[in-house]
Amino acid sequence: MTKKKENRDVIPKSFIIEDGIPKAKYWQGENKYIFHPMQAGRWLYNYPTYENYKNLLGVSKESKNGGLLWYYPNEYKLLRMVGREVTSCISQAEFLTAFNKLYDLGITNKEELLKVFLSFKSEEINFNNMLLELPLDNNYPEVILNGWLHAIIRLIDFYNNTGYGKSFIESTIKKLSNTLVQFDDKKNKISKYSNLSPYRIKIYNPSNPKIYYNGSNVFELKNDATSIYSCHITEVSGSNCILYIGIPNEYSPKIFNDEPFSIEFFVGSYSPYFTIPQQGGEVIKLNSVKSKDRYVIQIKNENLFTGYPTPFTKLNKKNYYHVYHVVALGEIIKSFDSEYNPTLEKYYLKWDKYIDDRNFEKKEIVEFNINKDRYIVK
Repeated sequence: MTKKKENRDVIPKSFIIEDGIPKAKYWQGENKYIFHPMQAGRWLYNYPTYENYKNLLGVSKESKNGGLLWYYPNEYKLLRMVGREVTSCISQAEFLTAFNKLYDLGITNKEELLKVFLSFKSEEINFNNMLLELPLDNNYPEVILNGWLHAIIRLIDFYNNTGYGKSFIESTIKKLSNTLVQFDDKKNKISKYSNLSPYRIKIYNPSNPKIYYNGSNVFELKNDATSIYSCHITEVSGSNCILYIGIPNEYSPKIFNDEPFSIEFFVGSYSPYFTIPQQGGEVIKLNSVKSKDRYVIQIKNENLFTGYPTPFTKLNKKNYYHVYHVVALGEIIKSFDSEYNPTLEKYYLKWDKYIDDRNFEKKEIVEFNINKDRYIVK
């Protein structure tokens, strides 16, 4: 059923409108208002006027396949995003919802509506049918599960209203069903926030080092990055350097170097209050071996953090994201008939049982947040 929502009379206090563009304060404590694409998409949904549509169209960019994109600005100080503009499947999903409504109101045309949908097929936010939340330029693509699930829900709403996108939804749900095992932390009885963890590694005698994940993911280790989520190297003293790389579930990364070298790092330990492994655990020391004209170390990922369990870091140290994963899976199952629903239901039931007397957010609160501002609610 199409939900025809009345416009709100009062702009949220967290917003200002500057030159026709909504800006919001970020939760990192920055004392200024910045363009926030997810909030802007929601604002356009609640204030669907031609003027607002044109203003936000003016700050859009074109994806590599000709779609419409809205970027986070490089002022956003989240560690995953420092110093760069990045796209976000969850933000695109809010713009898709807004344009869905604009089209039904006759404010925009079908071509631009489909351009927003087309962006989900572009490599800026799509990696092998996985929808990327805040993808990085210089690291293996990280998939943040709540963003992927949120985007799928909005894509289903778009399909239910327009009839477009069924095959794409089926392909990403198929990938989701095959990938959920990577997000299951049996040991800690919790789902994972992402499928990649950053690691801090001591590297001795680096000489033109490069990281290889597979043939298409090769990264030079430059000393010019500001985020622990980018593959980079930082000189400490002489030949003693610190290397930052992401360890994904899918591949065991290899470090290639021109000269013999060695590395040392901690496996790390889990903390429910941080989003990366904490220092500690077993110490791993590895020496390079000759490989043709270079030297190589392969970091086996079996005993490492390959993605991180959802932490208790929201308001009052509640675990929000694990509950989000449970509720979102339930919404996808209810909203879209798929041959992969039995697999989704398996993890829905499994992760639902993980919710215990630890400080989890209430399911009804998460359900309300997921479903607010949806254009179609089944």
